[in-house]
Amino acid sequence: MNTLQNVYDKLADKTELAKHEVELGLIQELESSSKKNNDLLNELDKELTNFFSLKTRITGMSARLLRDNNAITEKIYKATKATKELGLDSPELFKYSKFASDISLFLKETTNKIK
Repeated sequence: MNTLQNVYDKLADKTELAKHEVELGLIQELESSSKKNNDLLNELDKELTNFFSLKTRITGMSARLLRDNNAITEKIYKATKATKELGLDSPELFKYSKFASDISLFLKETTNKIK
């Protein structure tokens, strides 16, 4: 009976040791996973900072382009009005008008994409 008790005691010790090894393994997995998540979080933060910086630059450039394009559109309107009053036809104005229209469309699409 004493021998049987010794076997049970030793099994209990090994079971307890295995339990601690499992707990230690889980903690090590958690530490590894947490480090990976922290690294990913830092990378994401860096990329978001770059994204918002780029978005700010694009927004500013788009605003300047819109302002300049509006000025060009106004000049095209005045030139078209003047040529009609003189009874002239200017195919060059059509090209500029088309270009200004394309820029306006591009700016609308860009603005919608970066919102």
